[in-house]
Amino acid sequence: APFELGIKAVFAKSFARIHHDNLVNVGIIPFVCDTDEINQGDHLSIDVSDLKGDLRVNINGKKEVPVTHNLSDRDIAIVKAGGLLAYTRERSRG
Repeated sequence: APFELGIKAVFAKSFARIHHDNLVNVGIIPFVCDTDEINQGDHLSIDVSDLKGDLRVNINGKKEVPVTHNLSDRDIAIVKAGGLLAYTRERSRG
């Protein structure tokens, strides 16, 4: 599974709803961007401390590409918690 491999985000031109939801539920951020700018082996970095506003992914420290997401406030909370299980556990401890 991607999360166990250390994957924190996926970049694609679009996501089917079920795939989007599955990524969020395991704590992976589904970003939408022009993937034509990204090549296999590129190093991508993005500041995810605040998932609101103008977001850009840095590619190999050389260029930046704008990215968006369709995350609700609840989705953001789930991702920041590390997935739906961790989010539910945190909320039950209240």
